[in-house]
Amino acid sequence: MIRLMIKHRPLASALRITLQSHLGREVEDGGPVASGDVLIATTMDASPDDCRALSGTGALMLILTPLCTDTESFTYTQAGVSAYLEMTADVPALIDALRSAASAAPVLHGAGC
Repeated sequence: MIRLMIKHRPLASALRITLQSHLGREVEDGGPVASGDVLIATTMDASPDDCRALSGTGALMLILTPLCTDTESFTYTQAGVSAYLEMTADVPALIDALRSAASAAPVLHGAGC
């Protein structure tokens, strides 16, 4: 299950609609986290410590950030995120990150990533 862990309702709604239309599958807002879930959050909604704790559940984390920085990218990848993407990333980049979430290598996308 893809779960949005995003508190900003307009962003969550737009992202849910976009992902559902491109992936053809349900995208939920929050809810209980299970092993194999893919969680999408922003840096405002999930700290590196939050990501570290959630990765222990067997869920995969994708983090969206307004601006990629080397330090933040390093911190989040060390916390176990599967992808660290600039919010300006295009839809195909986000879809690719979702499809690659189970791979061993983190996905970094954005000008500063």
